[in-house]
Amino acid sequence: SGVARIGGRFVRFGWPGCSDVLGQLKDGRLLAVECKAPKGRLQAEQAAFIGLVRRFGGVAFMARDCRDVLRELSADEART
Repeated sequence: SGVARIGGRFVRFGWPGCSDVLGQLKDGRLLAVECKAPKGRLQAEQAAFIGLVRRFGGVAFMARDCRDVLRELSADEART
């Protein structure tokens, strides 16, 4: 997600609050990962999106590095 300059204009990818990485797990559930720098914090819209994905059975979380992603996906696998 984000914004890129294409030609002479800016094009927005996603929408406010949309996670940086969206994917689909093998079982068909939505995966949403919000990527943050070491001191970055979730904005209200980002937290709401993560909550919405979880509410409807998806896997959503904030990650600061690849270890966070592996930890969250391993924890989800252990629950299912």
